[in-house]
Amino acid sequence: MKKILALMLACTMIVSSTVCAYAGESTGSKSPSAEELLKQIKELEEKVKEKEAEMQKQTETISNQSSTISDLSGTIKDQNDKIKEQADTIDSQNSTIKDQNDKISEQADKIEDLNGDITDLNGTISDQNQKIKDQNDTISDQQNTINSQNDQINDQADTISDQTDKINEQADKINEQANTINSQNGTIQDQQNKIKEQNKEILTQRDNIQNLVNNVRASGGGGSSSPASGSSGNRNNAVSYGSNTIAQGGHVEINGGKSSITFLIAPADAKLSSSATSLAKNLGGTLLNVINVSSPIKFSTAKVNFYITGVSIGDNIAVYQVQNGKWVQLQTAEIRQNHVVVNMTQDGPCAFVRVPVLAMATN
Repeated sequence: MKKILALMLACTMIVSSTVCAYAGESTGSKSPSAEELLKQIKELEEKVKEKEAEMQKQTETISNQSSTISDLSGTIKDQNDKIKEQADTIDSQNSTIKDQNDKISEQADKIEDLNGDITDLNGTISDQNQKIKDQNDTISDQQNTINSQNDQINDQADTISDQTDKINEQADKINEQANTINSQNGTIQDQQNKIKEQNKEILTQRDNIQNLVNNVRASGGGGSSSPASGSSGNRNNAVSYGSNTIAQGGHVEINGGKSSITFLIAPADAKLSSSATSLAKNLGGTLLNVINVSSPIKFSTAKVNFYITGVSIGDNIAVYQVQNGKWVQLQTAEIRQNHVVVNMTQDGPCAFVRVPVLAMATN
């Protein structure tokens, strides 16, 4: 607006100065002609129009600039509002940052404390690592010792293996010898059975002779005849089983009366020995001996005194006999030092077992 007023004032001043110039010339010099004046006025009018057009453009420009300034003022106000909001946000963020910085400072203090603890732990770990290293060195030494011992054991194992091979070879030889002995034992058993039968026949003949002598005496014949010095009352036969020996020396009471009869005993075979061993195990006892017992005469009851080494007064000795394929307990009439007296009703295999408690037989 100020620019427009300045332009109008300039135009007025130009017209006034022109008119004054013409007036001075008319008084002191030759006056211009009317055509010249019209021409000059026309030129002035054109200049005034140009100035007005220029002023109009400037006015429009100023108007546009004013509108732009107004828009800019609104924009600036909006931006100022946003800047204020951002400033408030920044203040809030600064407060939050301050709080976070305070927390970070606290955490830094804690971290510093933890670093101190870690330093202490590292020292402790270093000490423990040294101890572990020392222990590993000790273990390594022990392992070397063990390896050396293992080598010695392996050498000994090789030696034992060689000795085992030699023992096996000897065992094979022993088995061969055992087979030979078993074969010989079978022959010996057959011979013993034949001897037993012959003994039975001899004892029967002796008893018959004794009966004849008794009959002769009863009839008054023969005067001073006496029993034969080799009668069955003087017989003594024995069987060994392990470290134990059993024998029967005669004087068997037959059917409640004294006699000079001797019961024959013979070793048991392997089958009978195995059966007797199982019997003793089932009784919780120890097998002393197992034998075959036979009598040269028939009897209903017999009280037989067996001599058994290792028997003491107070021992519990159970006597079992095979009857009808089963082990049956016999009555023991007496147990004293190295003697067991048994009541029998028949011949047959007998087992003598030392037991913890002696049950009384009823037969």
